[in-house]
Amino acid sequence: MSPHIKIDTLIVSDLHLGSFVSRAKELSDLLTTHTFKRLILLGDVFDNSDFEKLSEENWELLLVLRALSDPDSGREVIWIRGNHDKEIATLMSRVVGTSVHDEYVWEHNNKRFLAMHGDQFDRLMTGNFAFHRLIHNIFLAIQRLDKDARHIVRLLDRTNTVIRRLSYKVAKGAVAHAKIHKANYVFCGHTHDALQKVHVDHESVIHYYNVGCWTRSPSTFAAIDETGNILLEKFA
Repeated sequence: MSPHIKIDTLIVSDLHLGSFVSRAKELSDLLTTHTFKRLILLGDVFDNSDFEKLSEENWELLLVLRALSDPDSGREVIWIRGNHDKEIATLMSRVVGTSVHDEYVWEHNNKRFLAMHGDQFDRLMTGNFAFHRLIHNIFLAIQRLDKDARHIVRLLDRTNTVIRRLSYKVAKGAVAHAKIHKANYVFCGHTHDALQKVHVDHESVIHYYNVGCWTRSPSTFAAIDETGNILLEKFA
């Protein structure tokens, strides 16, 4: 995406700071080379609450976010809670200087937008804490055994999404939730897979976007320009 495009809202998800597959430096590059009015962090900004795992690049990104949150910057930063950072989102959003929400609704150019992480539509995760903890511990164990095994972690991540049909479940739930909010567009993360779909029925037309993640290369994000057009972009 050209840095000359005038962006109203930039949406990124699943940074997983503290994980060695997090691409914090690349996100810092994106945020410092593009101009926008609003940034939405769509959940799972942190991988866990162990801040000792944060790298120098992770801390540098947090400084970038802090600067963007400064009232004098002319930007607005919104943090949506995810399943990985749900317990620490409120605390860390205060450190960074952002507002924190479970979901966020806004209007732009006569269109209504809704943003949420998407884990609320993942019944296996929300209804089975033990399973969630087991999966997370497996990923952590692999990281401890071999810090060069990024490709293994990413392969397991993709396999988990495909086997559980997670993209379909989150999209279906998000569209139903968008109807309740009378939103024209809905954005989610959680699955780590970028996706764009249009749902049409006799009641409404709803555009669904999953903005992907910042643990894979290329990483993906969504940008809404000043006229309300939506771009689903890649950042290598």
